[in-house]
Amino acid sequence: MACAVCLKEIPLSEATSVKATDYIVYYCGLECYDQWKKQEEQAISAEKS
Repeated sequence: MACAVCLKEIPLSEATSVKATDYIVYYCGLECYDQWKKQEEQAISAEKS
């Protein structure tokens, strides 16, 4: 699997996953997850403006 943020290849057994609306997103660690989450929150805020 590839990390959704940095695109680093990671073994599925070590990946952290989050179920999004219609898909599962994988991360190599909490730093990439936090970065993705901030980007998503910013995108949602921009859509509301």
